[in-house]
Amino acid sequence: MADSDIRTEQKEVETNLINKDPKQKKNSKTSQKNIIFFIVAISVFIIIVFLAIFLPLILVKKKVDRMIKPLCPDGKKQPRIDCLPDKNNLLNSGQSLESACRQRKCCWSTGGDVGGPSCFFHYNYGFRNFKTKESSFATQWYELLRTNSPDSFARSDIANLEVKIEMHTDNRLRIRIYPRRNFKNKLQRWEIPSGAKGEHLFKPEYRIEYSDLPFSFKVIRNKTGQVIFDTHESPLVFSNQFLQITTKLSSPYIFGIGENSKEHFIHDLNYKSWPLFASQNHPYNSMENQNLYSQFPAYLNIEPDGNSHMVVFYNSNPSEFYLTPFPSLTFRSMGGIFDIYIFSGPTPVQAIEQYQQTFGLPKLPPYWSLGPQISVKKFKNEEHINQLISNLKNSKLGFDSILVGLEHMINATMFTQNYDFINLKTIVEKLRSENRATILQLVPAIGNNTPNYPFSEGISLEKYWIMENFFSLSVIGQLLGRHVLYPDFTMEKTRQWWKDALQRHFVTNEKVKFDGIYFDYLTPYDENINKTCPNNKWNNPPYKFDFISNPIYNATICMDSRYEISKHYNIHGIYSHYVIDATAAALDSFIHNRTLIMSRHAFIGTGQHSIKWLGEFNSQWDDFRKSIISTVEMSMFGFSMAGADLCGNHGEFDSDLCSEWIKASSMSPLMRISFESGLEEDEKFKILTKNGLFDVLNSSICLRYSLLPYFYTQFYKAAAYGTPVVRPIAFEYPIDTRSYKIDNQWMWGDKLMVSIGTNQGGLSSIFFPKGDWYDYYRGFYTEGNGEMAGAISRRNETNLHIRGGSVIFTQDCMETATDSKYTYIDIRIALNISDNYTASGELYIDDSSKKNTPKKENYHRLISFKVYREENDGIIEVRKVSGRFATRLSYRDIKIYGLKSKPTRITVNENSQAIDGSKCVWDDYNQAYHVNLQTEVKRKVLLDTEYLNFRWTGGFDAIKKQKS
Repeated sequence: MADSDIRTEQKEVETNLINKDPKQKKNSKTSQKNIIFFIVAISVFIIIVFLAIFLPLILVKKKVDRMIKPLCPDGKKQPRIDCLPDKNNLLNSGQSLESACRQRKCCWSTGGDVGGPSCFFHYNYGFRNFKTKESSFATQWYELLRTNSPDSFARSDIANLEVKIEMHTDNRLRIRIYPRRNFKNKLQRWEIPSGAKGEHLFKPEYRIEYSDLPFSFKVIRNKTGQVIFDTHESPLVFSNQFLQITTKLSSPYIFGIGENSKEHFIHDLNYKSWPLFASQNHPYNSMENQNLYSQFPAYLNIEPDGNSHMVVFYNSNPSEFYLTPFPSLTFRSMGGIFDIYIFSGPTPVQAIEQYQQTFGLPKLPPYWSLGPQISVKKFKNEEHINQLISNLKNSKLGFDSILVGLEHMINATMFTQNYDFINLKTIVEKLRSENRATILQLVPAIGNNTPNYPFSEGISLEKYWIMENFFSLSVIGQLLGRHVLYPDFTMEKTRQWWKDALQRHFVTNEKVKFDGIYFDYLTPYDENINKTCPNNKWNNPPYKFDFISNPIYNATICMDSRYEISKHYNIHGIYSHYVIDATAAALDSFIHNRTLIMSRHAFIGTGQHSIKWLGEFNSQWDDFRKSIISTVEMSMFGFSMAGADLCGNHGEFDSDLCSEWIKASSMSPLMRISFESGLEEDEKFKILTKNGLFDVLNSSICLRYSLLPYFYTQFYKAAAYGTPVVRPIAFEYPIDTRSYKIDNQWMWGDKLMVSIGTNQGGLSSIFFPKGDWYDYYRGFYTEGNGEMAGAISRRNETNLHIRGGSVIFTQDCMETATDSKYTYIDIRIALNISDNYTASGELYIDDSSKKNTPKKENYHRLISFKVYREENDGIIEVRKVSGRFATRLSYRDIKIYGLKSKPTRITVNENSQAIDGSKCVWDDYNQAYHVNLQTEVKRKVLLDTEYLNFRWTGGFDAIKKQKS
């Protein structure tokens, strides 16, 4: 076709497009009109829907705003909640507190309680209940609308919230308060993943009452009518980086909140703040309420009638508790949501059990971990360790494990081995042959200049690391003088990589064997004090608590560093939990026996996998007292085993202080002795072998070994039910307010009371709760009435008393815990005189090393003992409760405390084995009756017997009573 023809055809097409026929033009215009009509209709519909949704909201808000007049609390009917919790930061910036207060539109008054705030919140601000989304027997779900409250000083206040209240069980309630998601708020806020859900709800022990304006709620105990959580008197504040909620306390008797440096079990309510921010702050040289390694946002409140409840604020962000004498408690957080768990108890022990059953029961520890742990740090080579072990053996000092410090690695780098410790594997195997264990100190940061397997694979194949914000670069920190990467343990692929790396290094390559791991620096630590981070809301938040260093990322990585699930700002406080959880799963996959994981850092629920070392203390009386508080308190937070190094870590050792610290440590769930440097340079070892301290140490360790059958049974109860292994006296006697201030005594289980001298001069008096008490060693009786009584303090003897109504079990003292286990079982019975000479107890025994033995019939045996009176006869009933484990042990001694005179006759299994009563020992002064079953019964009385029945006649006259 010619070019002219093509141009002619193109012109005709263009002419046709321009000159359409009239009918086609009309159809086109109609179509355009239809499109315009459709667009207008859609727009009108959108406007109508918008007005229908938001106009009532605006009108209601305006109406509500007119109804609310800001009111200042008087401090008597309503608590005064500090509106300047960051006052030190304000003062450092040169700002006047009064001007800052008025700028925040809070109340200002210089009158009021001494120590109380001058600037405080109005009490009627907050939110109103706008809409009920769901209302059923077990669930209440509300939408809240913010009233005309002034913007909080943290800015970015959120206008719409949702409140979801779920009755999980008869004694567990969960309350979640979080932003309502809509087209403006598409992203879900950070909240800790939790699997806790409703279980069995039959007859709740609590009920909830609500108020609509401002929205508030009360949780009330059904049986007594006692309010246990009450938000009516203070405002709810919810902004992007500042959350605040206040509850009126049922009483001023509040325990818990951690981890902080504390001088007492019970809290001081005189306007005290308790900060929670995981740090590298050590207990030594710390001021009271200093935030330490872990975050446990939980408290226990004993009510006026002795009932108790426990509350957990499940939040991992930097936070603090603020206590007032109202009494009230305010929880503040710099992020996340309100995720509140309330456990109704009603006893302190039951509330703790409910808490642990929700967040994870502690695993039963290996038996060797109950014995003394020797920590060796800064040792130059394995020869120093060998020398220390040899000296300990020669001194006949009992110990069960050696903790080897970071020196076994090259520059403290994971998955490397120092050539000066090349034969450490031989030491481990030798210790195992002696029934002893080895614990390795590790740091979960990976050196980025080491061409080892985990690093090279991680960097070349996958991104396993915490990343910089906005860049595909791994965060590089500085730790122990080297550059490191931090694994992102929130990722499943990192957990798998971690498992493979651990298995390859410790099993496949057989570099070194171990029985336990101690993790250090378990929050991402960066010692580079000169680093800078991007200036954004994460690294420079609008609000910081006074306790937080400036900048907030000091001694850690930048707060905007990225994990798979969130930012470091949200993960910092819970990072240790992710590391330990991943490690526990890894070890469980390739190690068949129980292992031990120990850490300084932890979070709610970490106790299911790890035990807790409390860190370093000064060798001073103040620090000694603080170590006792922390040790016992950790049992409340879910750690069955916790403790500090005996005699402290820094300063000169005082002989009297060290003597009492040794006794306290031997009666702590975790007993540790720390040695540093080479043996010749270690002052602690020299001191422990002088001034009679070695005798104290030896006798204390022997006492611990002898009590392990009773101790191990308490660890079984912790693993099975969440029962705290140790507890303050107040938790066992909550009805007696005098017990609340006892800080130097605690209960092992519910049967054994420990009393320690915590001041120069030793123990001078002991608090005896109401009931019968017996000296552990001799059986001397004391009638307790809730008052102090004089104490007999012996240098080589720890003050122990058995509670009336108890049966406890002991064994021989040998060189290790395992050696001691395979001897005999002795029975001590402390009669409850007021309950007609009754007593009871349980004994748990297993193979000491296999996993999950309480659930395996062939690997454990649980035995119950019941003592009661029938006219002039006393009967000891022994029954197997569960398990078929063959212990091959026999009973040797029975000691009965609380009789008036020597029984006239005693038999085993009715008349089948009569015991020659003339050979039984009667201590008339202490009223203690001693029966040796090994010498006075023809054949052994075995633990493996399904049924035993001891019977004695006489001895039930009223005994002499020494009142406390």
